[in-house]
Amino acid sequence: MVRFFNKQLIIPPTPHRKLIPALPPDVTVHRKPIKLRSKWFIQERYRLYPIAFRMTELFKYERVKYNYYQCVALREYAERLIADAIRYGDKHIPTMERADFFLTEKQLVHKLFKVLVPRYIDYDTSFTKLWRLSITNDVDFNAKPSPKFTREGKAVLELKDNPLPPIIPPTHSSKKYYLTNILLDAAKQDFINQKKAQNNQSDDSKPDDDKHNSTQSDELRPENSTSSSAS
Repeated sequence: MVRFFNKQLIIPPTPHRKLIPALPPDVTVHRKPIKLRSKWFIQERYRLYPIAFRMTELFKYERVKYNYYQCVALREYAERLIADAIRYGDKHIPTMERADFFLTEKQLVHKLFKVLVPRYIDYDTSFTKLWRLSITNDVDFNAKPSPKFTREGKAVLELKDNPLPPIIPPTHSSKKYYLTNILLDAAKQDFINQKKAQNNQSDDSKPDDDKHNSTQSDELRPENSTSSSAS
């Protein structure tokens, strides 16, 4: 991807002020070279190339599916690009350069200003919507872990009010008929029945104990009376 700048335009320099004007002469800074594994991250701007590819797919199809954290990073750049297009329009040079960089297919720049800006100009909420998907069953969690192995799952990022069929979330939130919940309910019911049976047995045994204690007391009363009379 090559960016062409109009060198005839005079861009005024941005005034800035350093927080620390200069370091003292006795301060030495040891800088070690950093070796990066991927060629995309040789410089800071190379991180934006995969994001530009994904943003082109998002503006083209208006619904894409990537890893969850990739969608989170893509959403921030897409929201910023649409917000700048609404605020500044197609006559603003930095906005046009940003759109030219992130949208590799140039017909999407026309779609941004002529289709998406009129669609979202009255919006007071976000322009995109993120749907997080569950982890699929085809992932082998027993495999040997590798640096590229991630468990964040997939996500779907879409532009709001797109012409595609809407994503309908599941309306039922009950997990009553899951196998684990059925087994737990059965175990709970067995525990309750055992407790009821133990309580009934203890209630039945209490009258017999009372009768036995009363008979013993009746047998002891005459002996006490005779002993008292003898004395």
